Amino acid sequence: MNSEVTINSAEYAAFHEAGHIFVAHIVGARVVEAELYRDVTRSWGRVRCERTEEQKPHITTGGFAAEYILYISNRIRKEDGSFPTEKEFIDLAANNASDDRLSFMGLPVGSDADIPKPIDEKFMNAAIFYARKHIDVVKLEALADALLAEEKLSEDRIKAILDS
Repeated sequence: MNSEVTINSAEYAAFHEAGHIFVAHIVGARVVEAELYRDVTRSWGRVRCERTEEQKPHITTGGFAAEYILYISNRIRKEDGSFPTEKEFIDLAANNASDDRLSFMGLPVGSDADIPKPIDEKFMNAAIFYARKHIDVVKLEALADALLAEEKLSEDRIKAILDS
């Protein structure tokens, strides 16, 4: 991929899901599979893991972490081709990770609960920590590329990419 990524594109969704895969790998969870679902308005994906309750909040931050990496490397573009401002990025990424943020708090996905600002900041800070200190951008990119090309990655395929 190694190029600009448009918000809400399949590339953007693949990068987000690759972030979850990578953080799951970092914390020792078993990634069973990952899927990308393409949609005209907004692509999305899911990652299935076998993980402990202690690993879960870390894994939820992975998508935001990957989006943060795109943002700080000036690779995110809005649909009009312009760069998002910092506020636009935070609003977009927080909205994109709304289910992840709920899961981080231990709430059911799809809940309409308000996320307290201190918890939201903790979520974002944890994601940024992983983005800056632990995520190998080359392997993250390889995961996103494979997910984009294949739309479904098996555990063996994911391991092969991470072990390369």
